[in-house]
Amino acid sequence: MKNIVLFFAFLSCVIATAQDNSLSAIGKITYSRTTTLPGDRYNNGATTLWFHPEQSLFVHNDAPFSSQSIYYKELDASGTVAGDSTGFPILKLHRLKKIWFKESFPFVEYSGMTILSDTFATTVWIIDATQTRTIGGFLCEKATGHYRGRDYEVWYAPDIPIPSGPFKLGGLPGLIMEARSTDGKVQFLFSGMEYPLKTSFKIEMPPGGHYDKRNYGQMRQFIHDFIQKLQKQVEAQGVEMTIGSPMETIELNANN
Repeated sequence: MKNIVLFFAFLSCVIATAQDNSLSAIGKITYSRTTTLPGDRYNNGATTLWFHPEQSLFVHNDAPFSSQSIYYKELDASGTVAGDSTGFPILKLHRLKKIWFKESFPFVEYSGMTILSDTFATTVWIIDATQTRTIGGFLCEKATGHYRGRDYEVWYAPDIPIPSGPFKLGGLPGLIMEARSTDGKVQFLFSGMEYPLKTSFKIEMPPGGHYDKRNYGQMRQFIHDFIQKLQKQVEAQGVEMTIGSPMETIELNANN
């Protein structure tokens, strides 16, 4: 009984961390997201980052609202693309270096969207202040870094001291205005900005979703182990089972 009580106390603390102390955004930046990756391309299009010095919220505006069946031409196979009416939000807590994000994961013991924790601002950036560009009226400096299996080139604005950017990127002494992976498969291009913000917007995790005690890395390991266990169980019954590699996404691994 004691363990159960402690677990629920922990879970309550987790939910409170993600939902309480919401702040009003001081600005927002919109990016056009483009990727050719089969596991991620259906969330392409307009995205928005609502920001404040303490935290920010990234949302995929053009993500499908509900799950839908699609055909993967390159795989010659059909599948299902998950949808989310809140745009698969990513809440970033800058000072705590923590992320909460909403995603759809297979094989979990509950239905609906999952909200997981993750780490924030772990990229070691190399800044080249000699290379500059003007984006959205702000003078930006170039930085390069590695995140989850990909190398990125980004342009950030030192005059906007917000350590955030598109997707899960962040940790620079200024807002990331544009980001591209050097393999050419991922890009977030600046498309507009409102700063300061004219209307009130609370930066908080949108409603809906199940808070899971596992973090991002633990969830990936859980799915891997589940598939391996399932394959062994089926093969033990004399049935051959072939499981293809997961479709490539922006995050190639759970490491930084």
